[in-house]
Amino acid sequence: MTVSDLCRKYVLSQAVYYKWRDKFLDGGKKGLINSGELSLVNPDKSKLEEYEKVIGRQTIEIQILKKNLNLI
Repeated sequence: MTVSDLCRKYVLSQAVYYKWRDKFLDGGKKGLINSGELSLVNPDKSKLEEYEKVIGRQTIEIQILKKNLNLI
């Protein structure tokens, strides 16, 4: 499929297509330059976010328990 056909199919200008393509290719180059460090950072970030959610829930539970026990 040509770029023209693709843009026509998805009602997208060719300028936007090439801008997105260049952005994608630039991101891929950066990932290769960093020797895959980016792929190692993302899992750690998602783990951190997961831990923050757990801590948030536990904090709320502790507040509720303290309130029910009239400790606050």
